[in-house]
Amino acid sequence: MTIPVQAILDRVTDLLLDKDRADDQARWSDTELIRWINDSRMAIITRKPSACSKIATVALVAGSHQTVPANGVQLMDIICNMGTDGTKPGRSIRRTDRQNLDDDDLYWQGSTPKAEISQFTYDDRTPKDFFVWPPAVEGTQIKISYAAIPAEVTKTEDSLDVGLEVMDAVVNYVAFRAKSKDSQFANAAEAAGFYGAFGDALGMQTQTQAAASPNQPGNSV
Repeated sequence: MTIPVQAILDRVTDLLLDKDRADDQARWSDTELIRWINDSRMAIITRKPSACSKIATVALVAGSHQTVPANGVQLMDIICNMGTDGTKPGRSIRRTDRQNLDDDDLYWQGSTPKAEISQFTYDDRTPKDFFVWPPAVEGTQIKISYAAIPAEVTKTEDSLDVGLEVMDAVVNYVAFRAKSKDSQFANAAEAAGFYGAFGDALGMQTQTQAAASPNQPGNSV
């Protein structure tokens, strides 16, 4: 699901007591507010990558070194092989430590490429990159989950692809930017309050997701 831009604007203007959007006396224009909606994308994804996660089938380049798609900022998991046409789920792909691969064969990254991947390794210090074993034949397709920067919105009819569960975070971030604007309407205390509410919304979502996760004992049979 996505968040309609107009729904965000309605809630922001309620908070800012700036509801008379029909005349030219509005304190903050839709253009400004939409720009800050777009800014919220990076503010959210850097604090909670899973809020912008998606699952996709991707084609690998030749070799062991791979990267997430261009709109991605972080790999989250690799799920399975998807065959040569990307439509047939195949063998699961398991995470391993690079040291395990190195201990088995120091030259594993130069081994014979194959069209079926069995393992991958990932370093948190390079979140966009990962390595697969055996090295991939170019065009090999796999299913991954990754954090992706949502597309920009430009008009009130658009929707922001971050999910309704982060509505409060987006709204409070935009209100924070509005109250931080260098004008007669700037209010540092209110801006700080909205920024705190932005962080709290993401933190509460994290706690709720963890509590409701099927990985928690008793939540799944």
